[in-house]
Amino acid sequence: MTSPTDRGFAIIDSQPDGTTTISICAEVVHHQPVGVFAQYTDCPFAIDQGVAMTKHGQRQYSIGVVEVHESDGVVNIRTISERL
Repeated sequence: MTSPTDRGFAIIDSQPDGTTTISICAEVVHHQPVGVFAQYTDCPFAIDQGVAMTKHGQRQYSIGVVEVHESDGVVNIRTISERL
């Protein structure tokens, strides 16, 4: 089943125990998410090649707004599509 598509900055936090949290937020300030409005915990994810990411410690995040949706248990992070 496909979930609704969120648009925002994608933050991926890797924990020492091996779990991963993906947060979708309005902006990133000093490597911190601001205005988190969606979150996925410990589920597989895929990042499209066109998504520009940066890394800070155990955190990586998109440098621009992206689309994020879950389909069949996988969180997909992709560039904004230009559908009419």
